[in-house]
Amino acid sequence: IIGKCDYEYAIPFYAQRCKTLIDHSLMSSSNGPEHDSQWADKYDSICEAEGVLFVECLLPDIYNGKGAYVLSSAAQLRSNSGKVIGAIQSIKDITDRREMERLLFYEKEELRITLLSIGDGFISTDKKGNILMLNKIAQELTGWSAQDAVGRPFDEVFYIFNEFTGRRCDNIAQKVLATGNIMELGNHIILVAKDGSKRPIEDSAAPVKDKDGGIIGVVVVFRDYSVKKERQAKIEYLSFHD
Repeated sequence: IIGKCDYEYAIPFYAQRCKTLIDHSLMSSSNGPEHDSQWADKYDSICEAEGVLFVECLLPDIYNGKGAYVLSSAAQLRSNSGKVIGAIQSIKDITDRREMERLLFYEKEELRITLLSIGDGFISTDKKGNILMLNKIAQELTGWSAQDAVGRPFDEVFYIFNEFTGRRCDNIAQKVLATGNIMELGNHIILVAKDGSKRPIEDSAAPVKDKDGGIIGVVVVFRDYSVKKERQAKIEYLSFHD
């Protein structure tokens, strides 16, 4: 944008004469643009770095009314002596990027809803083994709410031990992170809930990988084994007392 009098430079973008980012750069608030409600309310995002203002916003009137999302930046122009002599602003069409972000958001949201709705307990972690998400079944089995569990180390929420040896089992999430292998715990595993209650479970864990094959987390799926275990015990009893 090359400035002209009476805000004429705004007409191609806003279909009217009005102040734009280039004007804000010339009268930038000492507290930063994000704290200036006059401007912050006008843009989707606004920040300042090393004297350059950056904003993202929708310009509904460009492209003959089709509109577009843009990334705009503005900075003061100074003389060799440091005196402000004007300002310059650039605008880049980021509509395709914003549309891709929107589609990715809905895709991730749809996946999140699907995972939260499955019939087994589900817990996901980041690459450090801290919990990112757990569904309703996992909350019921572990006794931990999502609000309390998210951000905690996996083994703090998922406490399991071998019912025969009494020994606590290794952290299956950390083992998957270390090896990159899909893993299943053996039989006779007991989950201790937050309230101290115990129940036998079956579980498996698998790595989550990015497009380059790097491990970025773990998913653990588990289910209450109580009913199945009782049925097996009855079958074994009948087989020996027939």
